[in-house]
Amino acid sequence: MTSRLAVVLLLLAVLSSAAVDANAADNETQAAIKPRQIQWTTSQVAGSPEPPLPYTVERVFPQLVFKGPVHLLLGPDRKRYFLTEYTGRIVSFSVDQKSAKTDIFLELGIHLHSLDFHPRFQENRTIYVFGNNVPLVKEGEEPRNQVLSFQVSDEDPPRVLPESQQVILEFESNGHNGGEAKFGPDGYLYITCGDGSSDSDKWDTGQNVSDLPSGLLRIDVDHSGEGRNYRIPDDNPLLHIEGARGEIWAYGFRNPWRFSFDKQSRHLYVGDVGQDLWEMVFLVQPGGNYGWSLKEGSHDFHPYKKQGPTPILPPLVEHHHTESRSLTGGHVYHGPRLPQLEGAYLYGDYETGKVWGLRHEGNQVTWHKELADHSLKVATFGVGINGEFLLADYLSGELYELVAAPQRDSHQMFPRLLSNTGLYSSTEELVPADGVIPYEVNAAQWCDGAVVTRHLALPGASQMTFTQRGAWQFPEGAVLAKTIAFPVAGANSSNRRVETQLLTLQSGEWAGYSY
Repeated sequence: MTSRLAVVLLLLAVLSSAAVDANAADNETQAAIKPRQIQWTTSQVAGSPEPPLPYTVERVFPQLVFKGPVHLLLGPDRKRYFLTEYTGRIVSFSVDQKSAKTDIFLELGIHLHSLDFHPRFQENRTIYVFGNNVPLVKEGEEPRNQVLSFQVSDEDPPRVLPESQQVILEFESNGHNGGEAKFGPDGYLYITCGDGSSDSDKWDTGQNVSDLPSGLLRIDVDHSGEGRNYRIPDDNPLLHIEGARGEIWAYGFRNPWRFSFDKQSRHLYVGDVGQDLWEMVFLVQPGGNYGWSLKEGSHDFHPYKKQGPTPILPPLVEHHHTESRSLTGGHVYHGPRLPQLEGAYLYGDYETGKVWGLRHEGNQVTWHKELADHSLKVATFGVGINGEFLLADYLSGELYELVAAPQRDSHQMFPRLLSNTGLYSSTEELVPADGVIPYEVNAAQWCDGAVVTRHLALPGASQMTFTQRGAWQFPEGAVLAKTIAFPVAGANSSNRRVETQLLTLQSGEWAGYSY
């Protein structure tokens, strides 16, 4: 028995389920209404043959559900969390899980990405939000990234005073917008920007320091200058380069989605979403050039394009798209609940649900490990009142916490032999067990003369359903089996079986194995 790459298996799952024979589809639709008379009760396909990962996720604030959460922040008084919803709303809620309920903090008609409080918020009551105004764009206009400031009331719960809105910075961006606006330990506001396009840096902004997209910006919002609502700090690294935008602190990012400062080391980490093959974490230096779109991580992408004015720096770590396809930057962990992770930078992936941790000395990674694997679509990580590593699921709108996984050895119980799966009453004759359903597909994959036998197994009384968008929904523990055999010459010969491939839905994710 061997494992298969998840990306390939997911494709096989779609092909196997989407191409079910029309008659079988009708039968299964009816089965969703009328319970099956014979149920599959012999399943032993559960868990994973791999050793369990050391951490998992656990629901927190179970009474709260949000709409498209993209940013989570603990307020400066440490009494309330502030959660940004992509659809244009920011809500707050108490840190007390028992009494927490959502209160509207801000409502805007733009796509919101992040919120941060001024370092002296208790004195000036000022916040800064980052977003893109595409919902408000009229015909002939281009969408714009915006950094906006607001004043906040001193009532409980607090609310933004909408009439106090002030545009601090804006520039055209229509696609990879970034982004986040966050104060650094030096008191300046840092802003991440994507390349502003939908594909392959088509505006050639990645290496162009005469504009702001693809940059990480650093501005002083406590002072104004030269007709702007901010000042450019005197030590910004590109001020000496003719034609360069002085706001740029670093550049060459494709779509930097979440960045953070380690409160102890002051290291600046950026999670950058790649395009074709790679996802990156960068340890950012002043004036750093991180390659896009000459490079995707450390790999050539458009090497013929003109390079920016400073050398290209490699990522701290990079992940191939076999395990990561939309990286979400995280935080350095300093909480008491997971002492083994103290000082590690934790981050994850929106598409694959994996969470990793890393440690490094300078630019040298000394420890890098997968910590958890879940089915959530995490667009942001947050730091809790007690240092908890929090996750927000974009699809369900629920909040979770990274916790130590319970000690169990489910991988020891996973069937190593096909005969132990409970799918067949006779593996020698390939006779399906009671409740296991043979099926065919309309357009079978080319198999070079092989004979393919397919079976579907749904545990107990569980059912498949057919959605309005034309896709099958499978229950937890469902198994799709495909046995491949080749005809053997001779009058009395039978087919010679080569392998049986399984796809099984476990904890909301498809996994595949071969016997």
